[in-house]
Amino acid sequence: MPKKKSTAKIIAKWFLILVVGAAGGFLLNYALLPVLAKTNFCQRWPFFRNLSQGTTIINQTQQTTITENLAWQKITDQTIRSLAGIETTLNKKTVGQATGFALTNDGLVVAPTDLIAKDRQYTVNYSGEDLPATVFFSDPKISLSLLKIDKNNLSVLALADDTQIKLSEPVLLAGLNRDLQQNWLPFVNQGIISGLPGKNILTTITEKNPLAHGSLLINLSGEIIGVNLIDAKQGLITLPASQIKALLEQALKK
Repeated sequence: MPKKKSTAKIIAKWFLILVVGAAGGFLLNYALLPVLAKTNFCQRWPFFRNLSQGTTIINQTQQTTITENLAWQKITDQTIRSLAGIETTLNKKTVGQATGFALTNDGLVVAPTDLIAKDRQYTVNYSGEDLPATVFFSDPKISLSLLKIDKNNLSVLALADDTQIKLSEPVLLAGLNRDLQQNWLPFVNQGIISGLPGKNILTTITEKNPLAHGSLLINLSGEIIGVNLIDAKQGLITLPASQIKALLEQALKK
């Protein structure tokens, strides 16, 4: 009998502790902490500042991921506005297609040089509108060329500084594809910087879409890191932004 009495007392004791603890926790969360959060003394700590604003951060990593995703969505929208679909024709037959992008707001569009050839005609689809284009600058030794369209106020992105590119930096590939009705539609792919050897940038992105030829590589700041080209032997290669700057400088000199 004494044993049973001892066990009953222990159970009653722990039950009382749980009840008191629950009540204390309730009072702490809904009575004491909100009052403390409003004091100037407690406002020095982020926990109390967030509490006074009705915000409780449970998982910092989760919050960072959500913030980055929202940033990519905004950057994607901005990037798409600068993209252009390029089509080259010969005797009214399509002989080449690629993604391009606005380099200046007065109508200069960057295109892969292998689209440029004698007697070809060029059409640039910008913001859903098909516009005739002329060759502004092209050099067979340079992988990128410039087309000119008669349109102003193009959406232009800033060019990144090559020296600031870091390994494992997150990047976004953005280009334009064509559907069965021949509409130009945006597509994206994500990865990270995996290497910085010499002239080209290496990424973890694997993109088999042939219209990734001429697509953009964008960083989390919304800047152009480089231009992606599809090479028959090497696959996807990325020319850094410095080559885009050099292209424009040479074009303006000539």
